[in-house]
Amino acid sequence: TMLYAPQILNKSAATTDYMEQFRLVIAYFSATLLVDTYPEKPFNPILGETFQCLIGGCPYYAEQISHHPPICAYELLGKNFRLWGTKEFHAKLSGNSMKTKYYGY
Repeated sequence: TMLYAPQILNKSAATTDYMEQFRLVIAYFSATLLVDTYPEKPFNPILGETFQCLIGGCPYYAEQISHHPPICAYELLGKNFRLWGTKEFHAKLSGNSMKTKYYGY
């Protein structure tokens, strides 16, 4: 989900047209809904463990802030934007079914 943030959100921050900014932010948010619906493996290290990387030249930081339920806090620092939040993943197994929910942004 974060892979497209630098391209789309930097373009949104660079324009002065409010409708174009709105359109780009909604396009980015809509793209994250589809990807986040099917997580392959949530970031679930031991409590307090951190992850750092560069996404499109922008630093990305994540930290496990709760283990049960697993909650990850993250921050992406772009050239003209800052994106931060938390993500929480719930899974429930019962009989012959599995239900998952993904909270946060």
